[in-house]
Amino acid sequence: MRRSRPVRTLLWRFGAAATLAGALSTLPLSAWAGPAWPRLANDVLARPAAPVVGEVADLATLLPQELIAVADAQGLGARFHDLPNSSLKQRLFALPAWKLFQKSPAYVELLGGLGFVELVAGMKGHELLETLLGEQLALGVVAGEGKPGLVGAVRLPDVDRALHVMQVARQLLAMQEEEPPAWRAATCGGLETLVVREQLFVACHGRDLLFASSEARFLELATAAQAAHALQPPALVAAARAAAPADALLRFALDGPRTTALSGKESWLPVRQEEFLGAALLGDVLQLAAQAPVVPLCVRGDADTFALELSLPATTPLPAAFRGFGHARAGEPLALVRPPGTLLTMALRRDFAALWSESGALCTEKVGADLAAAKANLGLFFGGRSLPDEVLPALDEEVLFVLARQTFPGVAAPPALRYPAGALLFTARDDEERLGREFGNGVQMALALFNVDSAQKNQSPYELFVEPYRGTLVTGGRLPKDDDRTAEPERQNASPCFARVGKRLILSSTVELLHALIDELSAGPLGSAPAGSLTRIEIDGAQVAALAHEDRDVLLSQATLEKGKSLAQAELEQAFLVDVAREVAQLRLASRRADGRLTVELALELAPRAAATGAAPRAAAEAGR
Repeated sequence: MRRSRPVRTLLWRFGAAATLAGALSTLPLSAWAGPAWPRLANDVLARPAAPVVGEVADLATLLPQELIAVADAQGLGARFHDLPNSSLKQRLFALPAWKLFQKSPAYVELLGGLGFVELVAGMKGHELLETLLGEQLALGVVAGEGKPGLVGAVRLPDVDRALHVMQVARQLLAMQEEEPPAWRAATCGGLETLVVREQLFVACHGRDLLFASSEARFLELATAAQAAHALQPPALVAAARAAAPADALLRFALDGPRTTALSGKESWLPVRQEEFLGAALLGDVLQLAAQAPVVPLCVRGDADTFALELSLPATTPLPAAFRGFGHARAGEPLALVRPPGTLLTMALRRDFAALWSESGALCTEKVGADLAAAKANLGLFFGGRSLPDEVLPALDEEVLFVLARQTFPGVAAPPALRYPAGALLFTARDDEERLGREFGNGVQMALALFNVDSAQKNQSPYELFVEPYRGTLVTGGRLPKDDDRTAEPERQNASPCFARVGKRLILSSTVELLHALIDELSAGPLGSAPAGSLTRIEIDGAQVAALAHEDRDVLLSQATLEKGKSLAQAELEQAFLVDVAREVAQLRLASRRADGRLTVELALELAPRAAATGAAPRAAAEAGR
């Protein structure tokens, strides 16, 4: 079929844009994107203003009451107004990896793609985002015949830009070479409407873009918009706004009962997990979300922080299945350990004995069989004592876990691939001396079994030891220095050991980390999570970057030999991993209970700008770029 003239014209323009992008590929993207096609943008937008029409004060009032889910935002588009001068852009362009990226073919493709988008839209990229996200966004999902439907509205900055967006949409659809055409123009509810494949109805009402996935829903939306009555927003919108803090950028809410009915299952969430540890981490969140009439989620952020926050009602008293999650003691301090080189630190308030007994309500039947096998096998390491009936009830609810980089003190030739060291810290309720002996005996039993397996494979065994450190005994094993047999990387990175410090019982994968934890416990009180904390997981970006740099050669080899990537591509990806990780001060997942609600937060915090700027040259020097 012969191509239409608009398509040929578009292809010619795209080719010209790609050529220009290639010529400018060594320049910063910001310097090129600003003045791109200014005449086109001005000509397209310089049209007479459309007549002003009445508009509702709150777009959310146009949504139907029977919503399944809703997204609500005000002022989101304005966040992109200063994107060209934002600190986030400055961070990106200051990365040494970005300088490498500017010399790659992918950068030319990026410039060409951005140029194409700006050419078609007639405005710069950040202006397009500002326009489409608008002053207010109200988007809802409703039940339809056989599948959910969509209905929503966006308030653009002005009428001209609303008309321009509609014109661009028509032009893009007109380029499609389909028979019958993918779109048609119609008049629906008194508005000139763009109908796409009979599945999307879009129209302008003043500066508001209205859209719906069916004609019936669109007619309801158009009628409400033109009536401009002062209506109340749907109950789901009100619930989303009530649960979100004042600084929320975007608010979501889901109607639990309607979603469950639509799914055709007992629950819209998989409340019974396939893994015991998964249930121990998220079981209370999933159970409460499945029972909640409304599940609210919000997005918060500023120049240096971005966070997702889920807030669920946690009624008192909670059902028996929740007693293992430590809600009753949520007001007590929850300690955190951060030894030198900490990559990840995690603190949980969990009663694992209670979780084990309630596993039938939290996990699938498969997990029950796995727990029975674990009870039989792990009993060997505790002198025949039952893990769920005798060992776990003797442990307190506070469980700590830490991952840290290794420095391999005293090792002349560290392994080529460095794994982080890990440790678990338990707290004894009482009789800590007996528990300490049993944990120490269990470590020796495990190492003896490892050595039997090593002997069968002609591999280096662990040398067992018991030695003092800062007034406590350390029990464990390490590889002998004079054994000429090659050990696997896993064993080269490990020296499993155990020690007790007061009521703290420490199981560590390396002696180095165990010594660091004993030092921290001996130095005084540990840091703690905020009051009400049940879960606290923190990841340090700078330490992740340092580990990635240490393992650089091995990671490059894996990328080129095992994944088939070119060396240039692998080096670029590695550089971005190191540089971007350095910009992250902390990635955090936390849950806490307060004021009758369980709040779960996933947050990303960027490093202070001065520190991040100073880190970039160091990253470049270390990576040898």
